[in-house]
Amino acid sequence: MLTTCLSDAEATEACPDSGIESLLVEVRACSGMNIRVRQQHTAGGRWWWRWQRTTYSLYVHVGGMLPWQYVMCGSGARETTLAYLYGYLQGMDDAGAARRKRGGNDD
Repeated sequence: MLTTCLSDAEATEACPDSGIESLLVEVRACSGMNIRVRQQHTAGGRWWWRWQRTTYSLYVHVGGMLPWQYVMCGSGARETTLAYLYGYLQGMDDAGAARRKRGGNDD
């Protein structure tokens, strides 16, 4: 996994997409991890042909010299990022259910 640095502004800004940001709040509350999603806009083309693309990058704070770990969510599309976050929540729910089924704490 790739680790990197984020500026203070990048590390504290909220994701402009309200759907992703509300899901991030839930993931942070369940996991206790500092997870950020950054939104990037890319444009290109020629004078007769223009394209624009919005991608999302997911970062998890792991500490150390390069404290942010970049988690690749496929193409970086909004739907892929949402699917990753929903999958993360589902995994936490499944782990909690398995722990309760075994009757206790795994600590």
